[in-house]
Amino acid sequence: MSRLRPRSSQGNTDSTLGSSSQMHYPVAEMTILQCHQEIGKLKGIISTHDSAMLRLREQASQFNSERDKARMEILALRQSLEVATQLKHEQDSLIYALKGSILTLEDTAARQAKTIKVQSNTISTSMSHEPRTTPLRSGSHHNTNAGEVRPHIYAQPPPSYNLHQGQQTANWNAPHHQTSGPSFATGFQPSASAGPVALNQQYNRNNSSLMVVQEEEIPDVDWSTEYTQLFKVVEDWARNFANVPDRARDMAIPEELKKQFGTVTDMSIVPELLGSGSTRFHLIARVINLHFTDVILRIGVLKGFNPEIDSKIGHARRNIQRGMPDNMRQAFMVIIADAVQELTKLPGFENWLERQISERASISWDVLNSLLAPGADMAWDDFRYMFAEAYRVCIAMASRPLTYTFDYPKYGRKSYFNPNCMVNRDPILKGDPLSLKKLDLKVRLSANPVVVVTDIITTAIVPKTVHMADVLLMK
Repeated sequence: MSRLRPRSSQGNTDSTLGSSSQMHYPVAEMTILQCHQEIGKLKGIISTHDSAMLRLREQASQFNSERDKARMEILALRQSLEVATQLKHEQDSLIYALKGSILTLEDTAARQAKTIKVQSNTISTSMSHEPRTTPLRSGSHHNTNAGEVRPHIYAQPPPSYNLHQGQQTANWNAPHHQTSGPSFATGFQPSASAGPVALNQQYNRNNSSLMVVQEEEIPDVDWSTEYTQLFKVVEDWARNFANVPDRARDMAIPEELKKQFGTVTDMSIVPELLGSGSTRFHLIARVINLHFTDVILRIGVLKGFNPEIDSKIGHARRNIQRGMPDNMRQAFMVIIADAVQELTKLPGFENWLERQISERASISWDVLNSLLAPGADMAWDDFRYMFAEAYRVCIAMASRPLTYTFDYPKYGRKSYFNPNCMVNRDPILKGDPLSLKKLDLKVRLSANPVVVVTDIITTAIVPKTVHMADVLLMK
């Protein structure tokens, strides 16, 4: 009995455990069910969150689209504002130009009325049959040295814009004899003197008191003659006073002058050009001409006498822009030309200009006088006269609504002789211009520039070449 009790006890125990396990199964199932329910709730929450995120993304995309659209509208408004501002600026400039044109027309009408009155008085006086001598042109002066009447600087025939007969593309077989420059009254006339003659006498000119524009009507100018004469004056000065080669003297020329030589031709051939009397004066003339075209033949040299006119000219020049309508450009050019004419008529201008000429000539003299030949007694007087001629041409240019360009032909192995705009002055390479062109000759030096004048007031704006460049050639 004692052995069976434990078994019975163990059996009872197993039975108890089995019934206990059967009791926990429903609880576990309920817990799992609850977990599934919670998972379902979480999935719903997640789905709701995803839907919210999707809506937020759609709203963000819509916001970005509206923002970009707003930016485009802002950009368009800014562009419209800039266009409106530019149009207002152009309208203001046009109004200013039209006011200037009106003032110009009123001034022209007043001058014409005055001219008609003078002509009427002259006709009525001539009816009295009293003997009269021919009156001098307005602005003419008496030469106090020679006691002769000087021709007025603007006594010019109408401009033909054809090359002067002295500018033909002909071969220069030998260095020129001394010849006078183009007189405004008689044209080119050979000088009978074989020795050096003062340039103002050689050209039958004394440009003292000739800088002021005193005529009521500004006459036309033969620009071919003007530039040919100016460059001939420069060439004659270089030939008369600085054309004696001197190796020792040339080795001591200032560094500034050496640099200028290096800008106008290949520095390696400068000694060769300076060492020959047939080329030396061309090199020196080129340096002077470059200074004239870069500095003296510019409206800026007239600045400093009258601040009010300087401001008027400066304002008009600043308003001239590339691509602007022709009528506006013409109006501003007329304003500038009229202002220069007004400037030259002011009391004291001539004395101020004489001082400017002397000061600028002195500066260049300090650089170039090392090239002078011994005994060049008249060198300074003619040098100053040469600068006065450049100032005279500058005033003639600035007094007219024209544009001017100065173009020096390139030199070196990549340059070529062009007979359409160059004149051969080489002492060795000679021949017919077309024949020289076929030889593909190169330019070693351009003594003076090609000059082009454009009249922008005319209906057909066509640039016209009024001066061809004198060049030295090489193979």
